[in-house]
Amino acid sequence: MATKKTSKSAAPKEKKAPAAPAPAPVIRDNPIMSAEKYLMSVGTRADHIESLIVWAKGKGLTVATLSQWKELFSKF
Repeated sequence: MATKKTSKSAAPKEKKAPAAPAPAPVIRDNPIMSAEKYLMSVGTRADHIESLIVWAKGKGLTVATLSQWKELFSKF
């Protein structure tokens, strides 16, 4: 009669301790600002700012973080 070989080792495996949660990111370079302030900071021409603010309000944003504005206006 043939015997079946198993791939399991006789010694039990050690369980690893769960990893500690990562610390919350510091949001120093990602301030919350208005659409007008963001658009001025990236060099948008003054005659385009008002129409872009109206467009952003249509998307539901009036105040957002720097990265949210970048993402929104990169789609425009």
